Amino acid sequence: MELINWDNSYSVGIDGIDRQHIKIVNYLNVLYRAMSEGKAEEVVAEVIDSLLNYSKDHFSLEEALLKKYKYPNEARHLDGHQYFL
Repeated sequence: MELINWDNSYSVGIDGIDRQHIKIVNYLNVLYRAMSEGKAEEVVAEVIDSLLNYSKDHFSLEEALLKKYKYPNEARHLDGHQYFL
């Protein structure tokens, strides 16, 4: 069972960013499956650490692209990153 099933409507149209988003979704799904199976204690620390570290790297790349291409909703998007972290 998945919490989030990736579909192309989530795509931002940039392959590298989409691949990273898919990896983040996969981390969330691993945690969700473990919780659903009563095995959260076995994986929660490792998954959360991995998700946090991966997200920090992803957000750094994404934020650089937002600045470079002058994304009109940059401030709102950055707020979302901070909320996630």
